[in-house]
Amino acid sequence: NKILPFDLSLNYKELENYAKIIQAFSRESLSMNSSKSLQSFLFGNDKEKELLEKFNTTVEELNEDTKQFENNLEEIESLTVKQKLLNGLLKLKNTREESYITFLMTSHRYYNQLLKIKTNELQQKLKGYDFSLKSLPLLKESASEKIKKIEIERELLKPEREEAFEVRNQWKEKVGKRKKIFSWMQEFNCSIEEIVERYNKYQDSKDAVNKIKELEKSLKENDLLVIFDNNKYQEKNILIQVENQIQNLQTELETKNKLKSLNDVNDKKSLAFWALSSSSKFSIEQEAIIRKLQNEDVKVEKPTNTSKKYVPIPEELLNKLDFFQKEEKGFWLKLKGVTEYFSTDFIPIFNTSNKEKIKGYFEKATKDILNDISIIENQLTKTKKLKTLFESLENPDAYIKAWNTYQDLSDQLETHEMFEVDKYHKLYLQHSIEEDYKKSETSYNKLDSKWTTLNSLEANLQRVLDGYIMVENDDNISKIKNSHDSLYEVNFDFE
Repeated sequence: NKILPFDLSLNYKELENYAKIIQAFSRESLSMNSSKSLQSFLFGNDKEKELLEKFNTTVEELNEDTKQFENNLEEIESLTVKQKLLNGLLKLKNTREESYITFLMTSHRYYNQLLKIKTNELQQKLKGYDFSLKSLPLLKESASEKIKKIEIERELLKPEREEAFEVRNQWKEKVGKRKKIFSWMQEFNCSIEEIVERYNKYQDSKDAVNKIKELEKSLKENDLLVIFDNNKYQEKNILIQVENQIQNLQTELETKNKLKSLNDVNDKKSLAFWALSSSSKFSIEQEAIIRKLQNEDVKVEKPTNTSKKYVPIPEELLNKLDFFQKEEKGFWLKLKGVTEYFSTDFIPIFNTSNKEKIKGYFEKATKDILNDISIIENQLTKTKKLKTLFESLENPDAYIKAWNTYQDLSDQLETHEMFEVDKYHKLYLQHSIEEDYKKSETSYNKLDSKWTTLNSLEANLQRVLDGYIMVENDDNISKIKNSHDSLYEVNFDFE
């Protein structure tokens, strides 16, 4: 009757449940205004709990799904970034592969081209090797033949060159002699006729010239030419002159030896030794007395020779000077009734207390004296030898006369070879000598240049032959040729 909003006849189960609800309403006092109470009655609390649990579970699941969704969003973003990076890497990879392919193609083309170049070079070298293998023996044979031709040509050239050389030298000698004539004319300041006249005079004085030669030879052999030239001897009594010279040298030597002993500062008996031992400085007057007495060999001790004097106490003599008169370069001194002159014309050395300085003066003087003695002794020895040499001559004065008369002329004649001046005179009249010499010089130079060229060429060819290596066929090169024949070129078309 449509009292209920649903049809209970359709399902027995629904009808049974509805009946139970009606019964429940009749037994329980239910508040119809309380939904919860009604719901509890109608449905019970268990269902509510179950639904609540499902609801809470569903909420948790939704929260989890939300969190998962958020995580998924982050992961999606990360994957998106990675996808972009991977896309970039993929592009780079593709670019690299394309570049590598391009590189391989370019390399192939390059090495293929290089292979062609090297192949061509190898072919050229192999051709060159074959050419050398065939040509070197021919070159050796050719060089040997050229050397033989050079030797034949040189043998033919040799006598012609030697003859030209001889002719050239003859004309050169004549030119040299003509130049000597002009030099004599200039040096002697005279004409050729006057030179010939001098030559004739020279020939007339041949005996004197021979004496000059003989004397000069003896002087040179005995090393006396210098000392002889340093003394101008008169033409008479040469032995007496040399003897006087020897005596003078001996006297001079004795004087120097005496001075040597007087300058001996180590002689304890000498005034010089006493002066050096003294600590006093001496005035120029006192030094004048010391010098004079020292030179007179006056000692401080009593001499054995009673003709000599001595000064036993030098202080008494030097400290009590009684001057008679003083002059510009000396003074007169009173010596107990005797007046003696002493010179002050010297540089004083005893006016200092530096005894080493004074001693150095005496040592230097001694050294100079010893040097003079050595020179005098050498001169004395050579002068004695000179005397012996003149004593060995038959007429020594004649030699000196010849030397003094013809010495200058002899030097000139010897220097300029005027012994052949007659031949030189004839050359002087031949005015075409210089022109003939130039022609002979030109002819010889041509032949000599050709001779030098042949010698150089032969030496070079001989050097080549000496360094020639016999060429043999090399098995390794044959293998290279065989392998070269099998070479082929591989081409790849990458287009």
